[in-house]
Amino acid sequence: METRKFTNILSKLIDKTMVATHKVTDFTPGSAIRSLYEAIALEIEQLYILTKENIYWGIQEGVIESFDFKRRHARKAYGNVTLRFYNPIEEDYIIPRGTTFTSTNQEYPYQFETLVEYRVPKDSTEAILEVFSKQTGASSNIPENTLNVMTSSPPSLRSVSNETSFNTGADLESLEDFKKRFQDFVETRGRATNKSIRYGAMQVPDVEGVYVYEQVGLVTAFVHDRNGNLPDTVKKNVEQELEDYRPSGIMLRVAPVIKTLTDISVRVTLSNKDRISDTLEHHIEQVIRTYLNNFKVSDDLILNDLIQVIMNIDDRLIYDVEFSTIHGNTITKPEEIIRAGNIDVTLI
Repeated sequence: METRKFTNILSKLIDKTMVATHKVTDFTPGSAIRSLYEAIALEIEQLYILTKENIYWGIQEGVIESFDFKRRHARKAYGNVTLRFYNPIEEDYIIPRGTTFTSTNQEYPYQFETLVEYRVPKDSTEAILEVFSKQTGASSNIPENTLNVMTSSPPSLRSVSNETSFNTGADLESLEDFKKRFQDFVETRGRATNKSIRYGAMQVPDVEGVYVYEQVGLVTAFVHDRNGNLPDTVKKNVEQELEDYRPSGIMLRVAPVIKTLTDISVRVTLSNKDRISDTLEHHIEQVIRTYLNNFKVSDDLILNDLIQVIMNIDDRLIYDVEFSTIHGNTITKPEEIIRAGNIDVTLI
């Protein structure tokens, strides 16, 4: 769609006036009539721009709405917490639905709760529960070993901890991701193809990555959420979703990905030795851990990319980065996913 520019509108107004009357002749910059026409031209140009944007928006929304395609809502973070007891419990212990877990770390004031009732069998020394954040959005994600308080905890409880980070919290889907997902939707209208199976699995909101492995008579979809896991509820939802996408007469299996824990030991040289502190060391460790825990299935660890992530923390302060545990790129198998193992940061 072609629109008129400010200069074209202004010149048109001046030309029309000069043809229609000889009483107004001063159109030089700064004159009263010129200033008035410039204001009018600006308003008309803005009207053209808004009209163009509204037309494009209407076309785009009309196409998307015709397929009942909507943006994904914000998601809650979830994951497992481990309860450990001083001694084997003497009888079955019931953990009711709605039991809340929190952290003494003021940086993470979020509350997590159980959505179902759990029964811890007699003689158990530990129990693993799945908990969900009460808040939605990416801000509810937490690192490992953050949750350490349980409401109404039994006297025999020794410790509470989330041994892995929670990364499943997500904000409202961005317009860029929404448009890309709709484009994938259009491209995978052909059913029973590799792309369509991948797209079908990605339709489940908690799914973050998919790898489709095809064999004679069998198709395996390796699926994971943002934590790198495949909870039973997510697996069930994926299997139901793929009923409309799987090839006829061929068995389709949904399986978890294979986690590969990557240990990182890094020496970071600073240009200002006065900045060496435990706080900076912990911050660099968290940046590395978050970067690795955001990998998807089949993603390779490129050493230069990891170095750049560390340098981006403060490229003036960080002078050099040297690894002792990895000496090159880490190439994964298609069904594997990289996750952070032990992260050791030394500042020099």
